[in-house]
Amino acid sequence: MTDEHNPYLPGYRSFPKAARASELRSSPSDVTTDTSDLALELAVSSFAIPGTILTLGNARAFHAHALTARGFHVVMAAPSKKILQFHRRNTNGFEQVLSAGKRLDCIKDSCVDGILAGKGWLNGFRTIGPALYDAFRILKDNGVCVLVLRNRFSIAECLAYIQHGQYRRAFERARRNGAFIPGDERDVLAWYHSLRSVKRAARGLFTIQKVVGLNIITPPPSFRHIHDFHPRLIRAAARVEARIRSLPILAALGDYFIVVLERFE
Repeated sequence: MTDEHNPYLPGYRSFPKAARASELRSSPSDVTTDTSDLALELAVSSFAIPGTILTLGNARAFHAHALTARGFHVVMAAPSKKILQFHRRNTNGFEQVLSAGKRLDCIKDSCVDGILAGKGWLNGFRTIGPALYDAFRILKDNGVCVLVLRNRFSIAECLAYIQHGQYRRAFERARRNGAFIPGDERDVLAWYHSLRSVKRAARGLFTIQKVVGLNIITPPPSFRHIHDFHPRLIRAAARVEARIRSLPILAALGDYFIVVLERFE
């Protein structure tokens, strides 16, 4: 799809039906995580069908495929030209637009009903105010935005590093200049944000509908060896965590947290 045929970009011209029919199809990726599944669950329960949903920060397009299968009209903002070209060749019923870097300046105002930003997208911003303003601008009135963030502080991660004597790494998320984390192709610089900083940035733009924490007392997926050596303990901890992950104070202590925001009219 060329940009001139994309209704979500400025300068849109009518989209030929034949071009839609010629798009290729492929099977969705089966690489999912608990974080992605829970974010999808919250998004599906928050978004209204039918609706136009913008997905961000999910290079494998898991969210785009899953929402399309559930009856939503999905637009995926590709984080890079390489990923954009891949999904243009392997689309499965959703459209793609190229996000200019991390910002969403290339997307028109008030054109989507919901936004699902997968893990890592908001962590690419040193300050999250501009990103939330972009989300506010492109959402319609009462639109819903579901954000997945790596937390600034993780109890499980800190304890795991301290147990292995890696005291410096236990608190690397608190660095003001960010920290490098593994990416799909190379390590990327990321900044960790607290729930308080999200609330501050959302003030006057959104109301917070729900906050859910993940890996509050269970080890993050990156500590797979702990899951393998203590499966019963981890399963028991996961059952407890499912009961407490939405509590106001504890939700802010997870390795990740998910925030559901509703746009002011």
